[in-house]
Amino acid sequence: MRDRLLRNALAYSLPELCWGFAWTIALDNPMPAAFAKGFGGSEGLVGTFMLCVAVGLALPILFSDYLVAPFKRKRTLLFWGHILPALGIVSMGVGIHLVQDLDSAWTHVIYLGGSIFFFVAIGAQIPLWLGLVGDLFPDGMRARVLGIAFAFNRGAAVFGGFVAQWILDADWSPYDQWTLLLVLSGSAMLLGCVPYLWLVEDPRVPRRRPALRTYFGHLRSSWRALPDLRRFVRADMLGVAIFVVIAFYGDAAIRAHGAHESWAGRWLRSYSAIQIPIALLISLLGDRVTTRTWLVVGSFAAAAAGVVGSIVEEPAAFHAVAALLGIYIVIRMSCHGPEVMRLAGDGDATIPIALSWALVVPIQGILPFLAGEAAIPTIGYGPIFLGAAVLSVVCGLLWAFDPAARRRSRPPQAPPAP
Repeated sequence: MRDRLLRNALAYSLPELCWGFAWTIALDNPMPAAFAKGFGGSEGLVGTFMLCVAVGLALPILFSDYLVAPFKRKRTLLFWGHILPALGIVSMGVGIHLVQDLDSAWTHVIYLGGSIFFFVAIGAQIPLWLGLVGDLFPDGMRARVLGIAFAFNRGAAVFGGFVAQWILDADWSPYDQWTLLLVLSGSAMLLGCVPYLWLVEDPRVPRRRPALRTYFGHLRSSWRALPDLRRFVRADMLGVAIFVVIAFYGDAAIRAHGAHESWAGRWLRSYSAIQIPIALLISLLGDRVTTRTWLVVGSFAAAAAGVVGSIVEEPAAFHAVAALLGIYIVIRMSCHGPEVMRLAGDGDATIPIALSWALVVPIQGILPFLAGEAAIPTIGYGPIFLGAAVLSVVCGLLWAFDPAARRRSRPPQAPPAP
């Protein structure tokens, strides 16, 4: 049993070495801001990218349990489900190379369209990926495994920050820079899919996919059966306003304070490096991690990032913003899923995770889109960042004083799948 747990932990963690590097050089904020600067885009392009991410993720997330129903092993869907978006990123790089003699608007279309494709393809994998943690590891190991995986991810991301800075600082055309970044990213993702084949899981009993009407009825009944999860998600819907700061802190430094786009790689190193010791600490603490407490701390770190981002002016000072946001993200990635699992009970967590993400993720894109299209051009970055900081504090307080934060017993289990 111990050997199996170790093998599964490695199979979960090793892909993150490739995906952390790949994600950083192609998609991680503030890379979209660097893309906009290179191809003459506005803050509206950055906001539209975030909307593409949110729409791409939110739509397929609800169908994750529906897709996995007939599979004996979730790893099969996990492997092929990651191959598809990786090929999409490679195609984006090739597409940008092919349109270099055309108007830059074509480049924007390829980048945004390719981003939607990527996140639609990856969206259905997120509840599956997190839910499989619940299937393969006992409660006390889940935060630890996710912490190890995220430490691997961020270690590779630090290296990715150096690569992104080097490529963006090179005396090449933006077309050559982004062709290389995207093709290199997609190739690393393809390599990172291989360890998923090493996962060892007990065969599931395949289920017939129900009619969609029945399936969505089950989603509604699952949501109603979990009042603690509903309160948690409602607070989270306020807290994710901080994604406006995540989306635009690089854009603010580049557009308002004159930083070169290669600074994106430097900020990504600060963003990623601070995450490694926190992820390792979470993994070392294991079952001693109180996920709700850590999430509250993360909300306050995010609020601090919003305040700092609203007042600093020098590009180097945005390292502090990047580091504070890095703290928020590593805590969110390591503790959010396990907290949802705790609130969901002892059953399969795929549906509760899908529901929580489907409700929260659209807001992560809608608010940056509105900010980029209307608010920032009118009132600037500072007031927007401060407003997001206030909402992050409110979220943290709601989580801290929620009765479920003090109640360690399991809530009622969601109804069985139809």
